Amino acid sequence: FASDKGPVTTATIDICDKLDIDCAVMSPDVPKGLSPDADGNVSLHAKQGFDGFLRIKGPEIMDSLVFVGRPIVGPPTVKEVRLVRPGEYSAIATLADQQVDPTRGSAILLAIDCQSLPGSGVRFESPSADSDSKLFYLINQLPTPPPQATKTDVDGFGGFLNMPVGAALAQSFRAEDDTYIGESSFRVLANTLSYVQIAPTPQ
Repeated sequence: FASDKGPVTTATIDICDKLDIDCAVMSPDVPKGLSPDADGNVSLHAKQGFDGFLRIKGPEIMDSLVFVGRPIVGPPTVKEVRLVRPGEYSAIATLADQQVDPTRGSAILLAIDCQSLPGSGVRFESPSADSDSKLFYLINQLPTPPPQATKTDVDGFGGFLNMPVGAALAQSFRAEDDTYIGESSFRVLANTLSYVQIAPTPQ
């Protein structure tokens, strides 16, 4: 679905192993070239223990990588992904006091708790971000940078705009006392959005 809740029907979806950076491996476990139906839904099956990402491309949306966060051992609780149109991406950057750099990519992070529900009151960090990157939180679904926002609201979303291309890591902390919660690794591609779940993980 697009962020305006309209169905995306013209995208191509590829399933990729986490180490298959170019999403080139072809096998029944990682099918390629899937298409959404008229309602924007895609049916797929993932092998238990799958640890990877979906690559989504289409003329209506920003190129996107959707990372599972941790190996899948049961049905995921997230049933849909809100994809972003190019104009909306620019608007997000503007609201976060940033200009889009097409040579860089951005990450949308979702903090989840032990029950796989959105985590509120969570602060994000990324050692992969640099001085040209911009942290933000989605507060009432609006991108809000620090110091106006310093933690997630009930929806659990935040992210980093304009991250350097390459391997990346994002971490979550309980904002009230800086207690470590978890981390996830992912990839950043130029002019691409990476969607990343961060669940509680051992340190």
